[in-house]
Amino acid sequence: HTGANGTHVGNHMTRTADVLLAVGTRFAEQTSSSYVPGQSFSVPPTRIVHIDIDPYEIGKNYPTEVGIVADAGSALRDLVAAVSERLGGAARDDAAYRAEVAARKQEWRDALRARWVDGHLSLSRALHTARDVLPREAITIASAGHPQIQWFQEFLAYEPRTALTSGGYSTMGWSIPAAIGAKLAQPDRPVVAFAGDGDTLMTVQELALAAELGVPIVILVLDNTGWVSIRDFQRGMFGEDRAFSVDFRRRRSGELARVDFAQVARGLGCEAASVQTADELAPALRRALGSGAPTVIHCTLAREPEHSAGINAGHWDLPKPAYLP
Repeated sequence: HTGANGTHVGNHMTRTADVLLAVGTRFAEQTSSSYVPGQSFSVPPTRIVHIDIDPYEIGKNYPTEVGIVADAGSALRDLVAAVSERLGGAARDDAAYRAEVAARKQEWRDALRARWVDGHLSLSRALHTARDVLPREAITIASAGHPQIQWFQEFLAYEPRTALTSGGYSTMGWSIPAAIGAKLAQPDRPVVAFAGDGDTLMTVQELALAAELGVPIVILVLDNTGWVSIRDFQRGMFGEDRAFSVDFRRRRSGELARVDFAQVARGLGCEAASVQTADELAPALRRALGSGAPTVIHCTLAREPEHSAGINAGHWDLPKPAYLP
């Protein structure tokens, strides 16, 4: 996305750009904040030029001034050539702009880290710890819920084709099978999946296949014992006391129905470890990567809302497509 004349407001940015160039995006709330008036960009008066290979996406969520159905690479090459021609071939000094982008990225990471509490293993802290441990070429995977949402916003991917996701489908249970497939395709690269407990329970039996094939994947089970992304949406939309049917609890006792994922993994032939604090995660991940075996690291996460969710940039409106009444 490109824009101009930005000013910071709280945790998000308000822009007064004349034109917004959107390339290969469906304007999902996880990756593009919001363009509802009064939020990041206001459309209108900002006008959108939208390039996408899928004509169905153009104008679906926000009104488009100019829609271009094209491959992103081809379209951008043509645009660069056209702009260069109009500028008479003059080179542009992007040093100041690159410095601004780097400063904004660091500001974002500092804001995320400022929310961490000593000893608490939050989902955010797990993602950042993994990034510090993993090499640049590692392949990471996320499929649904908070793990995917915060992985989109917080986990840095340095190389192409190293960040695999089910995207807008947000497919439950995708993480473990996807990790197996990625490792078979790229056996020389570390492969780590970030999977919530609900996501893991959908396809946990595929750990037996990982053990059978001997593929040394690492599954970080980010266990907050419930459909916590849904819980946090319910709280945010309807009120603090309006979370309903989202915690995994035993009906008779009311206690959290925790699963011992490490024990399950061992029973299916994998190696496993359990961590409950932030300081335990990095060494456990290093051991898993060096083990040469499929390994599950069961991370018991803090469940309080201040630890479970990320920072929502702008307004998460879950935009309704224009073709719906």
